[in-house]
Amino acid sequence: MHFRVLVLARVCLESLIATIRTADNTRELVRLQGGAAGPYLSDGAASVPPSNPYQPSQP
Repeated sequence: MHFRVLVLARVCLESLIATIRTADNTRELVRLQGGAAGPYLSDGAASVPPSNPYQPSQP
């Protein structure tokens, strides 16, 4: 029984690490293409939030 708990804990931890690494790699790819990486830029300054495509434009 304890073995299964250890295996489950290891699988969960490895999944978490893989998710974090994937996010880091994606952020780096976006940065290399000239885009903002998420809600904050690498220097900590807040980026401009995306516009709402369903809101009509102002005249």
